[in-house]
Amino acid sequence: MGGKERIKELFQANPNLSFIAALFTIIIFVSFFLQAAYFNHFIHQRLEESVESTFKFFQGKVSDYIDLLETIYQIEFIPEFGELAESKGLLAELVDLLNEPSKRVKVTELGVFYQGKPFLTWHYRQTNIDVETCQNTKINKGTLLTLMRPIKTDKYNLCGVLSFDISYHREVILTHALFAGVISLLNLFVVVYLTLRTLKSEVSRINAQKKLQAERDLALLGKMASSFAHELRNSLNRVFLELQSLGVPTTNTYLFEEIRKMLQWLEDILLFQKEIKIKATFFKAEDFLLEAKLFFAGLNKKGVNLYVDSKVEEVCGDRFWLKKALENLLKNAYEAAKDGGTIRVSLHKEGRKFMLEVFDDGEPLPSSTDKLFEPFFTTKREGFGLGLYLVKKVAEAHEGIVKIIPHDGGKTFQLSWSCQPKV
Repeated sequence: MGGKERIKELFQANPNLSFIAALFTIIIFVSFFLQAAYFNHFIHQRLEESVESTFKFFQGKVSDYIDLLETIYQIEFIPEFGELAESKGLLAELVDLLNEPSKRVKVTELGVFYQGKPFLTWHYRQTNIDVETCQNTKINKGTLLTLMRPIKTDKYNLCGVLSFDISYHREVILTHALFAGVISLLNLFVVVYLTLRTLKSEVSRINAQKKLQAERDLALLGKMASSFAHELRNSLNRVFLELQSLGVPTTNTYLFEEIRKMLQWLEDILLFQKEIKIKATFFKAEDFLLEAKLFFAGLNKKGVNLYVDSKVEEVCGDRFWLKKALENLLKNAYEAAKDGGTIRVSLHKEGRKFMLEVFDDGEPLPSSTDKLFEPFFTTKREGFGLGLYLVKKVAEAHEGIVKIIPHDGGKTFQLSWSCQPKV
């Protein structure tokens, strides 16, 4: 099953739970964006308040200093006052006060202008601000925020420019967004994990119910088919004996060939219903494979070459059921093999596991081979599709598996099992 089909199966298992999980996922994402937007707004508001309060403090200091200069020197204010030692001291004091360690907003440049001429400047690099008209201006470039505001005294209008390093606030916003994102992802992971776990349990429960119901239906069908097959086999045997008593030839005739086919199909149905109880013993591999050769000799009508190879002297398992499994694999291989083609039977051991392999040079199988081992599934024109199902049952009864190994020139059915005979 592909990824898309698996996801679709999970969501269809419990649509209500899937809807609730999707709703929780949306809520997590929405809450993350709302929280990030609110925190971003809050930090920017705090930044605005901090910048404005800093600028008001700056305006007050400059205004008080100008009044002081006029009082001391008894002349009107002129830009040249900026060259005084007192002005240099004020500038240094302003820089220290504006950049004291407790402040999160750091001033990177400062300028005070009168009639477009500089009065006090510190690290001033602005070239695109009209300090002569001095309109309220805010310029935000990356981590630098520049404000221009008028500084009004009782007699004069000056222009103040401050640039602030706001990288701290950006880092706070980014850190919070990262933290909120991690929390949201953890919440999302928990929701998805719990949802998938619950949906998988639901799928397993539904599949178990379907399997149980299928087994019940199959058992009922098997009983009906077994009863029908038993009666029909008796009737066909009586017909066969009656034809023999009337002197009808029993070899190489279409009538008897069809009767044998029907008897074989009926035997498959009876074996399908029969419970497999394993009685594991050791038996000779040579005798086991000789019986397979004799069976195939009676089957072979199109000159298929059979090669048998054994790497073990003894085999452990239920001889009757392993023989039935091998016969069904041989029939399947014979029907797939080309006229004059090749079938190889190999019996060997890998570790504690016995390996029975049947190769044929027939057409390759479709990409999905799981259905081949299901009861009543067949790609052939004749038969009930019970042969490979019986092989699977025999493998499982021996606590083994059967699988198909594709090749460029054909395919191999491999039956593997471990065995310990009961004393």
